[in-house]
Amino acid sequence: MELTIRPLADEDVSARYELNRVAFGRTQPLSQVEATLSRIADHAGMNWWGVFDERGTLVADAADREQGQWFGGRLVPTSGIAGVAVAPEFRGTGVAQKLLKHMLGAARDRGAVISTLMPSVPGLYRKLGWEQVGAIVDERVVTTALQSVRAVPGVTVRPVTVEDFPVVEEVYRAYARAGNGLMERSGPLFKATLAEVLDEYRMTLVEGPDGAEGYASWKRTDGYGLGAKLIVKDLITLTERALTTLLAQFGSWGTVAPTTEIRLALPDELVWGLPVHLERASTDAWMLRLVDAPAAISARGWPELRATVDLEIVDEVCPWNAGPHRLMVAGGSATLEPGGSGEVVIGSRGLAVLYGGGASTAALRRYDLLYGGDGRTDALLDAAFAGPRPGLLDAF
Repeated sequence: MELTIRPLADEDVSARYELNRVAFGRTQPLSQVEATLSRIADHAGMNWWGVFDERGTLVADAADREQGQWFGGRLVPTSGIAGVAVAPEFRGTGVAQKLLKHMLGAARDRGAVISTLMPSVPGLYRKLGWEQVGAIVDERVVTTALQSVRAVPGVTVRPVTVEDFPVVEEVYRAYARAGNGLMERSGPLFKATLAEVLDEYRMTLVEGPDGAEGYASWKRTDGYGLGAKLIVKDLITLTERALTTLLAQFGSWGTVAPTTEIRLALPDELVWGLPVHLERASTDAWMLRLVDAPAAISARGWPELRATVDLEIVDEVCPWNAGPHRLMVAGGSATLEPGGSGEVVIGSRGLAVLYGGGASTAALRRYDLLYGGDGRTDALLDAAFAGPRPGLLDAF
């Protein structure tokens, strides 16, 4: 069967809606929404690709999001793969693999150096070199249990206003810069104004003597009783006292919202400030792969150490990444240059996990994602890729 892969155009909008309606279980038929569908050009920062059969029928599509994610204190150009849909009649034929391989090359051409996604079918993406490095986690706690947390003196709490947008933005960016994987919330994909955000969420700012130390965005569900919840979308704190102060405020809702759900990039850190256990409400995994390995290594930040390790990269999907390379780390930067002995053999999945800080070399060896080398090379790789565990707050 002859298939054509090309960018979607405005004339494909109706076909795309119908394909996604079937794939994602939407109930409204095309006839009810066709007049209101937005043009492809209206989706700034989204590159939509489609697969067409010999009759010109759209049989698969997906989006390449132009996003940035923070690794090692630097913003890394990223292709966020989203909305992958395949017509039922074409599933199992390799259409999705063909589309995703094409999109990786196109993402590299536009300057993306890594790719991330939130999988519904992890096996498909593992075959193509992505691997899970983290998860978006929502934790549940009985709200009255937070009443034992006491606000710390020395900070003030007030509602966020529209004028506070630069302050909120900088607090988030400082938090994201100190982690691995958190999204940069600027550009066309994050075009909502603070006024629009405040229409949906209440936001609370914590300030100390030297400025803002954290904020939370949250809302109450309707009503009272056992089903009522306090939903915390963002809990972004730079100090322990900011965290404690916000948790104490959440506890004040215990009589009307029995349950609090908090979205967290790194759930374990919240436990340090709580006298109670958390219950996992939901977990959404996210995966990563390197699109352009040398550029990805250069783009992120690195620890202040000196290390040289010879790698043999195995990557059949992105062959431009494959072959012997020498990783050299020095002075907070690193390069990956062709050459070397290929002492340590690592595939695209293992390299993705190392890059994201998702696991040690020992864990990679247990799953045959890395082999060759010895204790010395393992220690160098673990030290070079050491850093915060990967976290993410923004589903896509």
